[in-house]
Amino acid sequence: MRTKSILPIIILILTCFNVSAFEKIFDDYVYTMDTFQVEDDLYYVNSLANNNLVMILRKNEFDAFYVNNGSCEDTPFYQYCFMGTKLDYNEYGRQIPNTLNWEPAIKVEIYYKVPSVTISRTIESEVNRDDKTTITVTITNDGEVDIDNLFVEEIIPSSATIQNLGLGVQKIGNKISWSKISLNKGQSISFNYKLKPTSYESITLAGVFNYEYEELEFSENLENSIITINYPIELSSSMSATTVNTGEEFTYTFTLTNDDWDDSMDLEFSFLKPDALTITSLPTFLDESNNIIHNTVLQTGESITIAIKMKSDYEGTFDVAINSVKTIREEVYEDSEIFNITVQVPRMTPEVKSSRTELNEGAPFTVSTFMENLNEITYFEITGVIQIPGFETKKISYNAIEPGEKKLLFEESMNAKDVDEETDIQITFRGRYRTSNHQYFNFEDSVNMKINPITTGLNIDKITIKQEFFTGEEITMIVKAKNIGQKTIIANLKEEIPHPLEVISGLTEKTLTMNSGDEEEFYTYKLRVPLETEEGIYSIKTILESEELSKVEELNLTIRANETLIEKEVIEEIVEEVVEEKKGFFRSIMDFLLKIFG
Repeated sequence: MRTKSILPIIILILTCFNVSAFEKIFDDYVYTMDTFQVEDDLYYVNSLANNNLVMILRKNEFDAFYVNNGSCEDTPFYQYCFMGTKLDYNEYGRQIPNTLNWEPAIKVEIYYKVPSVTISRTIESEVNRDDKTTITVTITNDGEVDIDNLFVEEIIPSSATIQNLGLGVQKIGNKISWSKISLNKGQSISFNYKLKPTSYESITLAGVFNYEYEELEFSENLENSIITINYPIELSSSMSATTVNTGEEFTYTFTLTNDDWDDSMDLEFSFLKPDALTITSLPTFLDESNNIIHNTVLQTGESITIAIKMKSDYEGTFDVAINSVKTIREEVYEDSEIFNITVQVPRMTPEVKSSRTELNEGAPFTVSTFMENLNEITYFEITGVIQIPGFETKKISYNAIEPGEKKLLFEESMNAKDVDEETDIQITFRGRYRTSNHQYFNFEDSVNMKINPITTGLNIDKITIKQEFFTGEEITMIVKAKNIGQKTIIANLKEEIPHPLEVISGLTEKTLTMNSGDEEEFYTYKLRVPLETEEGIYSIKTILESEELSKVEELNLTIRANETLIEKEVIEEIVEEVVEEKKGFFRSIMDFLLKIFG
């Protein structure tokens, strides 16, 4: 039998009433007849008598205290002190009105007299289940005043029974009480009692302390004290894993320690498993079977550890039942536990990857698929498909993948399909494979990819020196275009010229291939504005045609009549008519003369 360990003795200060016995509530210089307030009371120094050796202090007009210089006057709750005078004609002292004399400053100190009591409880921090423990309560009067009618009451919980009572201690139900008529200043007094645990539940002590001073009652709840009961059993029961693969080892571990201070412990241990679980290792003191039973005795402080390794070649869920019965003295402790072990055939890890997670329509990307075998067995007949929206389904087939291998089963580059709007697609890799015993498993993995549409746009720029022309003038027109989209386009531009404007040179229609950002001059041409053209606004249209878009760009020209050209033309016609008339006149004279002389 082991000797009980020496346990720490804990002294708990349960409560302390007013750390200072005399609390200073006033400390300052005052002058005669000047009132000052301390708490709810009004004071003033009536005068200094006997050559400044005695201070006459009045309180609330009713009380007067005569205090000698350098001393204090005691009352039940206050102490009044006269600590001398000071006169330096600067900070201390003041002139007496209507005189040349000065009065000194008077140093006054006032203290509030209160009890200072400390109560403490001494306990053992931990006790054995069948031991008794002594609790000692000590009251100390730390102050400068005597206290009366002391009373302490302790509440004992149901986890303990009262065994012995010290001098002056009484028991009433689940409480103990102690009292004393008075305790002089500076004195201490103690009382004690013994408890015995009734269970392994901790013992929590609580109480109250009352006393009186000058017929005033003081009361305070005591701080709780906790006594821990030593539990004789330290038990650990665990399974290293409850979900394992076929062929994978796992371990059940049972550890028990006899923590009792005095007595030995009897152990009855049993371990029950099904046939599907195979034991691969166990302690030499155990015999292998589906139902292992082991009995032993543990001395105080002794431990036992039982580690049983297992594995299974069968898929399924299997129960392992553990039971342990511990007996110490006449107390019996039984613990039971059932572990559900799930054994599964390990799977391979499929993976599908895309070289791009976001791309524009028409952009290239590469799809790859892998299968990784992280297990200890070989898998056969790996077949599957890769499904990509908008593309033909791809098929894969592979004979076998050995343990530890990661195989690339498929890899192909392709271009994203055209889309009208932002489109999310999912690339899926799915299929199945089998184990050597023809157990088949399906697999699936997927990856998402976003396809963005490519913008299409063409900016047309028509250039001419001005937008107002006169009849008879020529107009030079330059037509340019810029591909402001992201896609290469084949664009056809054609001019639509309104009548009566005439094309006199250059091209008015052309087709070009333009990459993104390209800026091209399609054509330059000249127009003539006939003289007979009516004044007005004429619209020249540039018509764009491509597979992705069509567009019409208009340029308005203002045509005005040229008056100078019109006048010149009229004059030339008149001159021509006059000349013709003159020619006719002379021709008639010549014809007449020829007839006469001819």
